[in-house]
Amino acid sequence: DLLKLDAIQAELTEYNGGQPTFLQWATAAGIDEKTLRKRLDYGVYCKNRMVTSNVRLVISIAREFEGPGMDLYDLIQEGMQGLIRGAEKFDASKGFRFSTYSHWWIKQAMRKSVSEQSQIFRLPTTYFSNWKFCYAYQGLVISDAILIALAHYGKQAHMVEASYRVKECTRRLRRKLRRRPTNEEIAADTGMPIKRVEAAVNLPKYCVSLDSKIGSTDMTYQEVTADPSAETAEEMLNRLSMKKDVSQALDTLTTREKQVVVLRFGLEDGRIKTLQEIGSIMGVSRERIRQIESCAFRKLRSKKRVNALKDYLVPVGN
Repeated sequence: DLLKLDAIQAELTEYNGGQPTFLQWATAAGIDEKTLRKRLDYGVYCKNRMVTSNVRLVISIAREFEGPGMDLYDLIQEGMQGLIRGAEKFDASKGFRFSTYSHWWIKQAMRKSVSEQSQIFRLPTTYFSNWKFCYAYQGLVISDAILIALAHYGKQAHMVEASYRVKECTRRLRRKLRRRPTNEEIAADTGMPIKRVEAAVNLPKYCVSLDSKIGSTDMTYQEVTADPSAETAEEMLNRLSMKKDVSQALDTLTTREKQVVVLRFGLEDGRIKTLQEIGSIMGVSRERIRQIESCAFRKLRSKKRVNALKDYLVPVGN
């Protein structure tokens, strides 16, 4: 009754080009204003009663979709939108329970929200059940090439719905077979082509922000995810030990030889300098720097000086 009254109001709004008065609304409905107010209040009461009595159903369905895609509270909010839509479309004369009917609307709202908000690339959700209707649209003749493209898009579309069908079938067959079902078994159970099943299985997974929280905790993924570029404690200890041994080996050289080696390999600032640059810094020629470097290398090659550094050598194969 509430939806019928809303439809009358929408029709008056379109006809008058603006919001109708309450008297005009009651006159169009064939009742007085007092009766219209009672019917509206009772309709809103019934709708709110149907919605508030099934909030637990929304929460139970939202837990099925809970994961890295969206937060539980966002899923509940989207499910409530689906529940309200189901309450508006429900027809009690069909003989079905409202919870059974609204279950599909709640799931559909959550699926749509997850597919649109949890992935970087939005998957297609439009399906042309009969693409030949596009032959003429608003008097425009569409070429055969566009028809073929629309047909191809229709076959590839609706991948979101296909992925959920495959997931539900996989869970059901896993419980029945006590193993992971093959793509052929899923295709036979769902009636979908094998290529469509493979495409649904290979869809991109959810992308999660490192700043998002894990479940209902206050911990984020960034706090528990290891940084592959970070230096481990073992590597840090190894580096400090090697730096100490290298410094001890260089201390056996003269001051000029040590300075040349440090500048040549960038042991202080990490910048490797050429012989010409070192010569300009020390005020000698390039050839003189090369001679000092060669002398320093001959000293460092002695067994006593390099014994402590051999442990840091890594085989070429590694």
